[in-house]
Amino acid sequence: MEIGTGRPVTLAPLAMVTSPHALASSAGVDVLRAGGSAVDAAIATSAVLAVVYPHMTGLGGDAFWLIHDGRSGAVRFLNGGGKAAGSASLAALRDRGMSEIPLRGIIPATLTVPGAVASWTEAHRAHGRLPLAKVFENAISYARDGFPVTARLANFIALMRGELAQQAEAAVLFLPGGAIPAPGAKLANPDLAGTLQAIADSGWAGFYRGTVAEELARFSCETGGFFRGVDLEQQTASWGSPLVGRYRDVEIYNTPPPTQGFSVIEMFNLLEPHELHRKDLLGPDRVHLMVQAKQIAYHDRDRVLADPAFAEVPVERLISKSYAAKRAESIDIRSALSGTRSRRTAAWPATPSMSPPSTVTATRSR
Repeated sequence: MEIGTGRPVTLAPLAMVTSPHALASSAGVDVLRAGGSAVDAAIATSAVLAVVYPHMTGLGGDAFWLIHDGRSGAVRFLNGGGKAAGSASLAALRDRGMSEIPLRGIIPATLTVPGAVASWTEAHRAHGRLPLAKVFENAISYARDGFPVTARLANFIALMRGELAQQAEAAVLFLPGGAIPAPGAKLANPDLAGTLQAIADSGWAGFYRGTVAEELARFSCETGGFFRGVDLEQQTASWGSPLVGRYRDVEIYNTPPPTQGFSVIEMFNLLEPHELHRKDLLGPDRVHLMVQAKQIAYHDRDRVLADPAFAEVPVERLISKSYAAKRAESIDIRSALSGTRSRRTAAWPATPSMSPPSTVTATRSR
């Protein structure tokens, strides 16, 4: 059955940029037209998203890259995950009366330092063509002069109004005059413009040293957060090899631990024998199999995913066809897998020949 999305296919003769916000995509296209590389365009797009899409992303987050070199054909992984703050530990959480990491607030925000900016500057060092000042031009302009609020952002501010109102700095930005900005209203963030300008002027040091780093550390310290200036100084991005799998005749690349990229390849391996291309695209059989593959792969993820700098993650086994064949024995094509009692206990059999590591460090997508 042919599925129509209601939108025409997007075509371009040379390059294309896609993101969840039109202004961010346009910024990436501007950089390409100015002679920038795909990496320059990706950084420009991400930087604008940090301004105009603040409910989903920001400079405080992480970034994990797969970069394809058009000349050599090589694919490299760039790890822009933030390192844990030196003072962050289970004991420190217990001392604060916590038995688990809260979902919101200064604690989860400062368990790890921001990693995305370090990855931007490292990717730019390796593959950038334009100066950072040009790459950040649109993002700085939108932060300094303002950008139109979308209906989605206005709705999110309304949803989070209570929490935003309790944080003076956030309230000034997102509840000007105590009111929720209407769609189409203009929001500016001059302090963020200054931070972006510092990165444009000084690269890595503009964020992880100097005035910006000092302010980040001061705010963390004064509000009960974990990271300090020394944690910011130690943050770098590192290069590595991607995970490689195959689904039928398509080669699949994904990011290795500490990300959950292996689970996607595992899902493909679990599904491949079932020939989904022969099943109804929106039919129950196809959806049923995809759900079960996700359940199994995410079960494995929750048991063994960790930072490979601190724990062994048997990733080559996890993405192998032979391992998928063994795990596929849990798939029931007639009924749902029973029970979802918790993320770390499952109703289907334990992962064969695989014990969870003694130390597991969690990673979060932000």
